[in-house]
Amino acid sequence: MTVVMGRVGPQVRDCGECTLCCTAMAVPELDKANGIKCEHECGNCGIYAERPTSCASFECLWLQGVGPIAMRPDKTGAVLVSEIDKIKGEAVVMYMDPERPDPKQNNYLHGMILACLDSDVHIVVVDGTNDQTIYEGRTPR
Repeated sequence: MTVVMGRVGPQVRDCGECTLCCTAMAVPELDKANGIKCEHECGNCGIYAERPTSCASFECLWLQGVGPIAMRPDKTGAVLVSEIDKIKGEAVVMYMDPERPDPKQNNYLHGMILACLDSDVHIVVVDGTNDQTIYEGRTPR
């Protein structure tokens, strides 16, 4: 994965103004689905000190140093997460901003999909309606 996406190296990153994970991703403890803005998100987290474990422990790939600084999730429209699928192996999940559900509209995200098609990393794109598009190998399905 690091070859495909380009880990930038050791650097400290913080969310800054980005709160896209609060909309794009589900929070089971709050019974919040993908693609719906969290009721506690108001420019920052209204329950930060008491936020659910899934929120407190979450770090997107950008926070982990993957990709250039300018490609923060709120800039690209996608929160990227690395997951291991027991059957398919390593996958990058793109949780899309419901207002920008097509990763091919962003050159950075589209480039990642194309690069992954030539690797053993699968891409799963989850839009705001929970529809998924899976890219693996050289053929989208």
